[in-house]
Amino acid sequence: MTSQLEIPRRLRAVVRARESSLIALAALVGAIAGVVVALMSTGVDVLHRLFFQLEPGVRLSGLLRLDPIVAISVPLAGGLVFGVARELIARWRPEREIDPIEANALHGGRMSLLGSIIVAAETVWSSGVGASVGLEAGYTQFASGIASRIGMAFRLRRADLRILVGCGAAGGIAGAFGAPLAGAAAKTRLFGVTSDHPELCATPPTVTWETLVTHPTGSRKPPSARAKVKVVVEPSPAAKFCAVAALSVGSA
Repeated sequence: MTSQLEIPRRLRAVVRARESSLIALAALVGAIAGVVVALMSTGVDVLHRLFFQLEPGVRLSGLLRLDPIVAISVPLAGGLVFGVARELIARWRPEREIDPIEANALHGGRMSLLGSIIVAAETVWSSGVGASVGLEAGYTQFASGIASRIGMAFRLRRADLRILVGCGAAGGIAGAFGAPLAGAAAKTRLFGVTSDHPELCATPPTVTWETLVTHPTGSRKPPSARAKVKVVVEPSPAAKFCAVAALSVGSA
């Protein structure tokens, strides 16, 4: 599995020589994770409006009543399409796609970007037709796949590539639950953390930039017209950054 995109040699040398460059790449991965969350969430919204005939701004989970025929036929037809598509993909790519945890544990952080895109598309489709309700697997797979490709383009060392892939997963999880601390905690739990300075410093910029990018893009879905309004106290990005940094240091 080789990277088709390579960064110029001089820039690669600068990144490999400075630990701060890895932190900058982690922030970039966080921003990209925010875009991934926004795009996938928008894709699910479009499918919901198309298949379930929703009004703009109304969420499927906020409906009090849904036509029984639509509720049964859409998941059935969508599941059939998914199964046929999955069979064709299996003939084209018989290997099982590598998830971020397996990539870091056994493959030094190397993942297939194409495989990650396929998993993300499958996740959007299955959620869009009402066959599943979770997008976090697609978020983490897609964001980690992009992080892995960026790291391979820079020819990062094995340890640094693993850190970057873990940051991609942290950004995806933070976007899935709208909680930067959850992303940092999940990275610590699933991928582990050492006392190395790059690893301690890479996660906070990732989840912070994911939050900064995701909020303006509108992927934090507003409550539907029929949903109850809840008052939420949202800490500032600076406060989130400090909290995540403290969590990372405390977990070392």
